Amino acid sequence: SEPYYGDDQLPSQHHGLPQSGRVATQRSGLRDERAALEWIRPNIASFGGGPTAMTLWERGFFMQSGTALSNNANADVQSINFTFVARNLGCDYPKHKIAELECMHSVPVSDIIENFVANTHQAPIAFSPVADEDDVLNNYTARYRAGQVAKVPATIPKTANAYASLAPYPFKNLTAGPNPQAVLAGTVNTVCGISNSSLYRNNLNISTFRYGFGGNCSDINPLWWMGAYYASGLAMMFGIYGIKAGEPSQLENETSAAMQDYVLTFVKDPINGPRNGN
Repeated sequence: SEPYYGDDQLPSQHHGLPQSGRVATQRSGLRDERAALEWIRPNIASFGGGPTAMTLWERGFFMQSGTALSNNANADVQSINFTFVARNLGCDYPKHKIAELECMHSVPVSDIIENFVANTHQAPIAFSPVADEDDVLNNYTARYRAGQVAKVPATIPKTANAYASLAPYPFKNLTAGPNPQAVLAGTVNTVCGISNSSLYRNNLNISTFRYGFGGNCSDINPLWWMGAYYASGLAMMFGIYGIKAGEPSQLENETSAAMQDYVLTFVKDPINGPRNGN
């Protein structure tokens, strides 16, 4: 993403979830985000920003990847996925987690990338949050019902065909695409989590906005079956559509500009901005 939206600054963070059996926390990515925010708040003024006007994209949340109520079916509490990756990179110590982790520390990043790109015959794996009742909880519904949730405004987007880019698909026949039922199931899971989160937030009188992106733009869709896949709306939001050759359409230009306007109104005034459309 670009660091500025118009004249407004947009610091960014990156995160990951290792799921190794020997790391001190399975939520290092979330800890990274927390550390980033704790540093940004007292220092952002030095870069021309405002510590009282921060939005997690605290005054508001812009939730780009579902909600806590979306089912986390891929949680790997036994570190099976990490061990699988380690074995494929020559760190075959399934019963010795310390040796496995130390070996992985010595693997060059280039080897990891090459192994990932070259692997076209094994099923995909996911690294998801593991509940520890600290950074990640087991029962978010109970927290909502008890009112134990941050009372700040939120915008929760979704894409119409979200799971198209996340479901397994045949590497040797990309034009065939993933199983439509798998795409539907994953997309419905995301939508249900967003819907339930919105209902709980409304019951607590917390300002909540939602929008759906259904744009099927050929210049941001590598394959015909992807449609409005997960994160495809980000290309429009950040004005980086036109990934494929050719000039974007006028509709794309106008849609992108409108989406950026609405995001900026939320960042500047997360309670009244989206309602007023200013």
